[in-house]
Amino acid sequence: MPQRREPFTLDVGMAAESDRDAPVSEGDVLAGRYRVERVLAQGGMGVVVAARHIQLGQRVAIKVLMHNITSKQAIARFLTEAKASALLRSDHVVHVSDVGTLEDGQPFMVMELLEGLDLGQVLDQEGRLSVEQACDYVLQACEGLAEAHAARIVHRDLKPGNLFRALRPDGTDIIKVLDFGVSKALSQDVRAEGTITTTDAVFGSPLYMSPEQMQSASKADERSDIWSLGVLLYELVTRKMPFDAESMAGLAVRIATDPPTPLTTALPGAPLELEAVIFKCLEKKPDNRYPNVAELAADLEPFAPGARSHVERIQRLMFGSTNPPRPVPSVPSMRKLLVAGSETLGPLDADPSSPMMIPPEKKRRTWPIAVGVVLVAAAVFVTVMFVRNTSTPVVQGAQMQPTTTTTATASVVVSAEPTHAVETAHVDPPALSVATIAPTRTHVHTHPSATTTTMTEVPVHPTATATSTVLTGISRDRK
Repeated sequence: MPQRREPFTLDVGMAAESDRDAPVSEGDVLAGRYRVERVLAQGGMGVVVAARHIQLGQRVAIKVLMHNITSKQAIARFLTEAKASALLRSDHVVHVSDVGTLEDGQPFMVMELLEGLDLGQVLDQEGRLSVEQACDYVLQACEGLAEAHAARIVHRDLKPGNLFRALRPDGTDIIKVLDFGVSKALSQDVRAEGTITTTDAVFGSPLYMSPEQMQSASKADERSDIWSLGVLLYELVTRKMPFDAESMAGLAVRIATDPPTPLTTALPGAPLELEAVIFKCLEKKPDNRYPNVAELAADLEPFAPGARSHVERIQRLMFGSTNPPRPVPSVPSMRKLLVAGSETLGPLDADPSSPMMIPPEKKRRTWPIAVGVVLVAAAVFVTVMFVRNTSTPVVQGAQMQPTTTTTATASVVVSAEPTHAVETAHVDPPALSVATIAPTRTHVHTHPSATTTTMTEVPVHPTATATSTVLTGISRDRK
């Protein structure tokens, strides 16, 4: 199975300046009460170890800053992470139970020890997730973020590596949000002393960063986290990225100007409604995205049966009450987004020829056609009646032979001399004589010496409203 490409990383001002060994190692006792059992992870910022409380026997994870990280701002961000995580009590945020400093002055924080895999490892080992599973995992992450956002804490670094799939005591999966290290505390109650974010500072993982966060980390708010959730959900179901490039500059341009790759291109057969939810998360302008994770969760619920409890907890955290479930996402399919108005969700700068930007068909109005047909038919009828009323057929004199004719018109009794013009039969109103639709067979019986021809008369339709005279032609042989 091909490996996922490692995302670009941006830890401006936070990268290690040397390759010194970790500040702790197996067997060390920290703060006089935690014995290190093994190293779990190590990076430029610090090291995470598994340890056990000497007196209680409780297993914990301890994060310690590297020796070379000495700037006040880096230490302040570390303490902000600890304080933010300790403030949040959701089951979907890793818990922090203690903070302190080592003998050499390096700060550390004590967290719950998790057994499992982060979602980046899950994608590498198990491949892409089903739509149901991916939406359930994102809903769990939304529950953790709902409490953080309610406390005015923006994560700013959501990615598969910072969502951890752990096991509950009953063996079921639970998603935990990790690493508030570059979180933005909008509340003074959470922000650690010395924490400063300059207007041109950039922190996070660019593949998951919103356009405004690409410009400056100080511009990121809760809607930047929603953008990251949209990218993350896209990746979980496709194992691909909605925006990708070979360089940081190219990636920044694509995120700022290009529409995301359609979900149905990366995953043929994917639900169009899910695509619309993801694309709303990925709106370029923050005001066009979901305003909060509760609205996002409500639209994701239909894709994750059994996730109602997550949605209700999120809504209570955000609104203080719950709303009834939505049978289908409230946003329209992306194939119908090329419409005018403030509710348009699709990026209007996308290629109009794209299959995702096909405008909706206009309903064809049929009543004008019907009216036109009626008017034409009426005109034809009036013209035919006028012509028939003004014509005077003449029957040429000749010896008449018995003959049989078939006609589709009404017949009247005509008295005619062989050598004289036949006068037009006249019917006084309101008596009517109108051609019938069904053809009738008229038998004409004549005798060489006869001067009067008798023809069978067809009944006239009782509903006719116009007076007309119809003559039946008679075939005669000249001598």
